[in-house]
Amino acid sequence: MQLDQRTVKRETSSVWLYGSAARGDSDELSDLDVLAVGADREIDEEFRAHLHNFGIGQSALSRYTWAEIEGMSGYGSLFLQHLKSEGRPIVEGQHVRGRLNNILRKLGPYTRARQDLRAFRMGLMEAKQSLLTGGSLPFELSVLATIVRHSCILGCCVMGEPRFGRTEPVRVVADQWHLPPEVPRDYQQLYRYRLLADNRISQVIPELTDKEAIEWCRRVDGLLRRLEVEVERYCSEVSC
Repeated sequence: MQLDQRTVKRETSSVWLYGSAARGDSDELSDLDVLAVGADREIDEEFRAHLHNFGIGQSALSRYTWAEIEGMSGYGSLFLQHLKSEGRPIVEGQHVRGRLNNILRKLGPYTRARQDLRAFRMGLMEAKQSLLTGGSLPFELSVLATIVRHSCILGCCVMGEPRFGRTEPVRVVADQWHLPPEVPRDYQQLYRYRLLADNRISQVIPELTDKEAIEWCRRVDGLLRRLEVEVERYCSEVSC
């Protein structure tokens, strides 16, 4: 029996749920985080309709090829660590059933922590420069919010306590590193600028001021200094 291309695509694709919906702590501001892995990144109409039956829309999908997933597993991708920690399959084609789970089961430690730290520092430097020269306050605050969240996710990873939620990584890092209590408290307000940039809310009330934005630059710098210590300790153990 010769299978047509659409059947092959369906039978060689795997769809997983991850994020807040998989953890069971989603709220009205949460995205539906879904991964689709296949022979290519294209999703034909029949397969899209198949996903629609599970309540999965096109905008919810992150799409990777199997080759990309295999490549990501080679450096212990944090995204794959996220899937391993809390993801679960929704739909798996006959020819790839269990394939992603096997990749995740063999996943090694994350080895790009130093690269991430450099990217966070560069992002902070650019955001601060923009704020000091009349750049967009809402945009740069959204950048700072993203750096805080992702640096705390990395911090949890290098401490061996993986967390991937919107706020929990910040809380865990703040507790473990004895950060000032206003950091996780005020982060809730800061992250609303990320939600604003993603069009998940229409406004931020009350708005942060230029002075408060510069204060967040100082806080993020302190966070990254501590993260650097933890990353160096981690990399000495895993050779990243």
